Amino acid sequence: MGYKKGDDVVAKKDLGGVVRDSVRAGSKGTVTETNTFGEPTKVAFRDGNKTKEIRVNGKEVR
Repeated sequence: MGYKKGDDVVAKKDLGGVVRDSVRAGSKGTVTETNTFGEPTKVAFRDGNKTKEIRVNGKEVR
């Protein structure tokens, strides 16, 4: 399935860690960047009043 900028996605698992912001599994986000094959590479997640833009691979969101 190909995604495009602006599509809504959901985190399949807890994302984040030492290098990137944390996002819980089930969090809803918006695709902000995709690769040539339509896989999301950057997703913006809302966490309260903050927006966290996280670099992801296609297996981490659906």
